[in-house]
Amino acid sequence: MSGHHQENEKRSQKRLSASSARVDTPIKMLGIVFLSCVLFVISIYAFESWRNKQVLDWKAQAETDAFNTDWNEAEDKLIRANQLRPSVIGVEESLSAVQEAKELEADLRKLSAHLDSGQMNQAEFVMEQIIDKVKASDNNLYYLFEEDILEGRDKLLVLKVEDDIKNPLSMQSLARKLLEISDVKGEYSDKAREQVKNKIAEAAIEEAKKELNAVEFSQALNIVEIGMGYTENHEDLEAFKKEIEAERLAYQTAEYDRMQEAMEEAEKEDIYNRTEAVTLKEWGVNAPSPGVIELAGKVENQGSRAIQEIFITWRIYTDQGVLVEERTVGVKPEILPRNAEGEFNDSFLFEAAEAKVEITNITWSLE
Repeated sequence: MSGHHQENEKRSQKRLSASSARVDTPIKMLGIVFLSCVLFVISIYAFESWRNKQVLDWKAQAETDAFNTDWNEAEDKLIRANQLRPSVIGVEESLSAVQEAKELEADLRKLSAHLDSGQMNQAEFVMEQIIDKVKASDNNLYYLFEEDILEGRDKLLVLKVEDDIKNPLSMQSLARKLLEISDVKGEYSDKAREQVKNKIAEAAIEEAKKELNAVEFSQALNIVEIGMGYTENHEDLEAFKKEIEAERLAYQTAEYDRMQEAMEEAEKEDIYNRTEAVTLKEWGVNAPSPGVIELAGKVENQGSRAIQEIFITWRIYTDQGVLVEERTVGVKPEILPRNAEGEFNDSFLFEAAEAKVEITNITWSLE
């Protein structure tokens, strides 16, 4: 019995062992699958983490390249990063910023080429495009071009002024051109300012000469002094100012001399008009009837102005020289213009056989 019982136990143990083995196998398989899944997830996570890191590394490197203006490298890295991880925040924006900066650099090269070739209209158009782009964007990379943009703007301004002053401009217009480039720094701007100042001096001298020819010395000096204010006492203007002052002094001296001569001449003329203007051209005495003496004659106004109230004083003497009568007769017409003639006529009753007559005086007044 005992032996039979032992054999039954052994058979029972074998059956349990076989059943246990059948249970262990699925568990082990499940464990392997779970482990495989875990490893797969870990590997996927690791790979994705690596990709994320790679994207961030490319983005960081691209930013460094961009700030070093290596646009092609920066663009290439950001394109790869965007393709690898389109969802990463900032990659696409950085790519757009780099591409915009690259375009702006190309615009600046075009601007420089137009300026070097003197194509002002094209340069102005490109400059306006650049300014519009900068104003419309908050791209931080644009700050890398700040100095280049300012330099391009200033150079365009200077070259445009140099181009403008090739045409005739007034002194005031030239002064405005000078003001436009007054704050521009650099050797080329210094040269341009000097050119504008020379043009201002030329314009001021030309304008002042017109006033000088019209003997407007004060106005001519005023124009020159305005020009000197714009040009910081330009040597040509200083020299021309001295010339104006010398001419003014010479003119004033000559004018004073002319006035003196004119006054002396006027004084002489006035004296002549008052003392010698009336000339006795002809006169005579006859006896139209017994006991009558008749005086007749003509006078001429040889003065420079009209005279009036001309009176002839005449005397009658006996043949022994005794004064018989002194008479005064007026000339007609009463007013005698310059170079005109007048006549006088008077008669006197005298019973002596012979008589002597003389004209003693002529008086007149100026009209």
